[in-house]
Amino acid sequence: MGARRSILVIPPSFVALESYRRRDRELARHLAESYEVYYLSWRVPEDRTLPSRIRAGWDDLLQSPTVYQEEGLNLVRLPTLRGPFEVARVYNRAWLSKLIRQISPSYIFNASTYLHPMPRLKDAVYCYDFHDLPVADSFLYRRVIDRHVRTEIKKADLLTAVSHGIAEYLEHKYGRSVHYLPNGADMARFEGVTQDEVERIRERFGIVGKFVIGYIGYFGGWSGLG
Repeated sequence: MGARRSILVIPPSFVALESYRRRDRELARHLAESYEVYYLSWRVPEDRTLPSRIRAGWDDLLQSPTVYQEEGLNLVRLPTLRGPFEVARVYNRAWLSKLIRQISPSYIFNASTYLHPMPRLKDAVYCYDFHDLPVADSFLYRRVIDRHVRTEIKKADLLTAVSHGIAEYLEHKYGRSVHYLPNGADMARFEGVTQDEVERIRERFGIVGKFVIGYIGYFGGWSGLG
């Protein structure tokens, strides 16, 4: 029996291993049943404060190349620079190129918004994934992301998106066909809240008999609401 083909999975730029955002982690975990999967990771700031971001950035910059096993995945840590953007692109691409030469992946699944531009590829099939719209609040950051996305789209063999809306947006803006790749869900856990538990939650927050308008997801600072 020959060696298994390998896949490199690069998650979104701000996702930590323990994050509730597990789209790429779950995909990697299931692919590990048939492939040798390498999953790139890094430290994410605990919050948005400057000291927290500096600590995370310094930790990533001083990180030595490391590979360790968890959940059947080869978790990879590389030295990573977060800015300035143009310097970071060259620095991170150089380390990513070294990794790709070492593991020779057959496939690359990249969901990084801006941190990891792909080096020139010869053999690997490159899928560029969008878990969200490639937009930002600030004008400078928005330009950086747009330039990065345009460059990566030109390199990619395949584009995927988590929703039909994002796929349509990308097709209209960048002129490439985008395939719909939805998230999965553990329905037993997703629907596992009993009516008694719902009533206790209503009593706890004083909302018995009232209408509740909720939001679950992430948008800027509005995170973790439900």
